[in-house]
Amino acid sequence: MIAIQTINFTNLSECLLEGPELNHKARTQTSGTDLGFLVLAARDRPGMCACTMPVCARRAGNELELCMSAGVRWKISWENDLEPSDHAELSEFFRATYGPTGAFNAKPFETGRSWAGARPERRAIAYDSKGIASHMGLLRRFIKVGETDLLVAELGLYGVRPDLEGLGIAHSIRALAPALQELAVPFAFGTVRHAMRNHVERFCRDGISNIVTGVRVRSTLPDALPNMPSTRTEDVLVLVFPIGRPMSEWPPGSLIERNGCEL
Repeated sequence: MIAIQTINFTNLSECLLEGPELNHKARTQTSGTDLGFLVLAARDRPGMCACTMPVCARRAGNELELCMSAGVRWKISWENDLEPSDHAELSEFFRATYGPTGAFNAKPFETGRSWAGARPERRAIAYDSKGIASHMGLLRRFIKVGETDLLVAELGLYGVRPDLEGLGIAHSIRALAPALQELAVPFAFGTVRHAMRNHVERFCRDGISNIVTGVRVRSTLPDALPNMPSTRTEDVLVLVFPIGRPMSEWPPGSLIERNGCEL
């Protein structure tokens, strides 16, 4: 990892700078790697997260590679750009990661699939010397919050290899930040179990995310079975990440309709 000085940008258009565009902000010699600064949101937007961190960045076609910590490389890919070998590797990763939490959780990946419910459109995949280290998926969709239809980027299909639990959700969110800005969504949204509250509260303190409580989420089940209901309503923690709008514009409502499967 190249040590560089963090620079706070003044507007959202400077969220990720690479190569020649970076020269007016900082001049650092590198060998084959462009430098960029990853900014979740600018500091001049009240009510929006203002987390700035330096990254090493390299673009390869439609993929963006980020290096945010020693020994770990993130690849941000569109779903169409993944090869069958990528899905096979991801499927094995999810079986190994979700298996210890219960056979049912690993079952969707037994056939070589790399998704459990809805299929992501973009993925942040972390690699190290042992293979896949972490994963987070992203899917744009309209949800209904109370009486308001809202475009969000749903975040889900999160997993981290057991020996790297320090590479937590916050790292995955930061890796996906360029994609979230590029998609120009007002909010990113995700759900976690109440048992995860202490874990997610740690990265909510710096303004990256907000926990919304007292909200139920209704989703369709992945498979339509004659002896099962077609939907499921869950009492979960809702995480909201302000991207294009401040948190004050998140609609009120005690029920969120996904109108589709959970990511």
